[in-house]
Amino acid sequence: MLGLRLILPAVFCLATAAVVLPKAVPAATPAERCTAMIAVLEAAGEGADGMAAVIEVVKNRTADRRFPNDACAVVAQDRQFQPVGEWPALRRALAQPASFDPAAMLQRGPGTRSLERALELTRQRPRGLTQGALYFVNPLAMDPRHCPWFATLKRTVTIKNHVFMTHYGSGEKRGAPALDCSDPKIGSLFKQGTTLASRYAQGLFHPEGPRTATRTPTRAEREAWRRTGQMEARGRELQRHFQPGWIVLD
Repeated sequence: MLGLRLILPAVFCLATAAVVLPKAVPAATPAERCTAMIAVLEAAGEGADGMAAVIEVVKNRTADRRFPNDACAVVAQDRQFQPVGEWPALRRALAQPASFDPAAMLQRGPGTRSLERALELTRQRPRGLTQGALYFVNPLAMDPRHCPWFATLKRTVTIKNHVFMTHYGSGEKRGAPALDCSDPKIGSLFKQGTTLASRYAQGLFHPEGPRTATRTPTRAEREAWRRTGQMEARGRELQRHFQPGWIVLD
């Protein structure tokens, strides 16, 4: 019994020393949830830098007197973010930021992986990716009627498919137009009369609400593409627009 008394404390100390408790992850604030959601919807297919750039724009707006000082109010503003305009359920959810659950809206599918990354990015200090941008647009997907207004802004940077812009400062010398509205590619996707979401599989932004949580085609669509010999071409088209992991064609 004496030996047992001497050994047990040593074993206990070794066991407790080996236990490393994970750091508690703070619950996301409404501002973080709103910002992360729009980053996923606008730029998940463009990787971490694409999402971080969208997050920066939201934060830049909250610090600018021309916009609300609340991230959820910025995201919910009318005619500012395409996914909000195309998804009525999202607009309604953003009106109640305290209860807004982006993971539930993504149906807790593969898109939640991007959401987790976006939430991490919202907690990081801005890296200046957008150089103070207040606006961004995909020139191919935009309504070309808005091009003249965007063209008056100052282009700061282009990240993947998005051009980032801001206003010129007082007395600042103006440079070239932010967009070349004579370019026939401007609004080329918009002119096809369909949203990116409805064109590239199910879509988070379908006007009637999300059908699935990713841009992965349904089994029926894949079978139809195989029957009509379109599978390879459709696959290439999707690969051009979205990163691996967002689409499954097996």
